[in-house]
Formats: sequence, C-alpha cells, structure tokens
Amino acid sequence: MSRLDALKTATSLHDLAQLLNFKPKAVSYILYKQPAATKYTTFEIPKRNGGHRTIKAPVDGLKLLQRRLSDLLQDCVQEINEAKKVLASEATALLHGRPAAEEAAKAARTTFEEGGLAEALPTVEIKRAELEKKIGVLSAYVRSGLVASTSEARRQIKGGGLKVNDAAVTDDKMMLTPKDLTPEGVIKLSLGRKKHVLLKPI
Repeated sequence: MSRLDALKTATSLHDLAQLLNFKPKAVSYILYKQPAATKYTTFEIPKRNGGHRTIKAPVDGLKLLQRRLSDLLQDCVQEINEAKKVLASEATALLHGRPAAEEAAKAARTTFEEGGLAEALPTVEIKRAELEKKIGVLSAYVRSGLVASTSEARRQIKGGGLKVNDAAVTDDKMMLTPKDLTPEGVIKLSLGRKKHVLLKPI
C-alpha cells in the first residue's frame, strides 16, 4: 500500500503513529499531555540592524514528530504529482494523439525535473540588435506574454515569482543582454514553476 493510501485509511491515532514510526503513547503525550511551555525552547539572536529576535525551537521529541510528518506529507505530494502526470498524458493523448503526449511528457521532464531547456517550450523571437542594446526585464516579460503589464511583472518580482534562466529576479531594473543567453542560444523566462517562455534572438 502506498503512503498516500495508508494515510487515507488511517482512522485513529494508533494508525497515524504507525505511519510516523512512533509509539502511540508518545504521539498522544506530545499532542495532548505535554505542557505547552515545555514543547519549545526560547532563545534570542541578534538582528543585523540592532535589537534581538526571539526564536522558539521545538524540543527533540516534537521536532522528530514534525519531521516525520513532513516527510510523510511530502511522499504523498509526490504520489499525487505522479498521478497528475499520468492524467495529463492520457488527456493529451486523447485530444492530440499518443506522439503529442509523449513529446509533452518529454518536454515536462526536461524543464521541470532535469532543469534543462525543452525545444517544445513556447518561443518568442526578438531582434539580436535589440538584445545587444539591452532589454528591460519588465518589458521582456510583457512581450513574452507571461504577464499583461510591467506593473504585474513588478508585483511578481516582489513575490519572488519571476526567474531568468532559473535564477530569481530581484531587481525590476534588471537588463537582459547577450550575456544572459544560454549555451542553447536562448533566454528562459519563468513565471512560477509551470509557465516558461524562451526568448530567441534572430
């Protein structure tokens, strides 16, 4: 039985404890009996600009329980994502045929799992001379179609949502130049984890 199925069928604290490789009594104690004041240790660390920041760190037993729960949920997320891949592939096969589904799956593996560039990604052509004069990153994102306006691009930058060649954009005044071209001769623009466009100079 998969970890996801096991979690779905868990109906008691005992079942959950088994999934986490914990003794049921230990889980029960941490969750319901251990005094809240003893679940965390408190200490202070200095801030760069002066003053101190108070940190509350879980004690060993709680930390281990949290880590194992996190690992369990991460395993479940991976199983769900694998199921999504199968569903997406079958839907593409039904609509566009099996060869198109295999090509889409290959592009997804290259882009998301291997961190590479897939030829099947949407491509926007730009004039090489224009790139040599430098293109503002905000303008580049608008032209790629990933965002509707420069103000939206700025909001995405503040939220950490834009990447150029898989590196987060932190400066809205960033300029794209020929130095940003990958060995494949393109610049990869990303919005979040799933939207990508290649800028290709001609």
